[in-house]
Amino acid sequence: MKQPVPHRTSKKRWREYLSQKGYALLGLIISLAIFAIFVTMTAQDQQARVQRALEAEFLHRGNAVAEGIARYNNGGRLGPLNPGGLFVTKLEDLKKGVDINGKLFHFIRPSALQDPMFHSEEWEPVRVGDPRIRQYLQEYAAYYRQPIPVSYQALTNSVDFEDEDDDDDDDDDDDDDGGTNQTGSQGAGVGTSTFGGTGTGSQQQLLPIVGVISKSKKLAFAQQLGRDKKYNEMLFLYLPPPMIVPEATLPNGNGEQKN
Repeated sequence: MKQPVPHRTSKKRWREYLSQKGYALLGLIISLAIFAIFVTMTAQDQQARVQRALEAEFLHRGNAVAEGIARYNNGGRLGPLNPGGLFVTKLEDLKKGVDINGKLFHFIRPSALQDPMFHSEEWEPVRVGDPRIRQYLQEYAAYYRQPIPVSYQALTNSVDFEDEDDDDDDDDDDDDDGGTNQTGSQGAGVGTSTFGGTGTGSQQQLLPIVGVISKSKKLAFAQQLGRDKKYNEMLFLYLPPPMIVPEATLPNGNGEQKN
């Protein structure tokens, strides 16, 4: 609809009307902008609260899996990882009940195998020889100002897998070699052999699992060993409690809060 043409005598009033109308429109635009900013800040705050809640469960489950691996390795007792003991080669083995001295023992609850920061999918297993183990141990030693436990250094070694065609020819040699890997239905042992990432996919699946890590690439609120990290950089590997604990540090250095 066309605006009525004002009479010449009312031009001044018409200009005042248009001016007031412009100020009202400007005020409406500013109000909407402020409202949009408020809604955005509220949504971001809500997302942060949800992420913090998931992160708390993430840290709890990750440490639970690390402790479960250590208990499996030590026959049900929580202790430092022993390269001569048994390790799982599949994470699902940790939730299976094991008979220890006539009692059914579960190393972890089934839900602990799910990573809450990555669509509740299973954790990524970290196997013997993974370079992330060495990096984590170095950060641990620097943070606590303590040497890396000797037994853990064997977990950082690498291996060159032999060709499958040579397996039959080397059977006699393997029988005489006291440092070969012990495998069985219950897990794999590190022994004095060295492992790493040079084999095929199927060979890699036979390597002992010593820790887990997330697949999420989001930045974590909590720190690990005094460092800001993404979730897929936070390794959960059980280590004995340090002799000197820095302030605001949780077990294993996993999850201290930022200042």
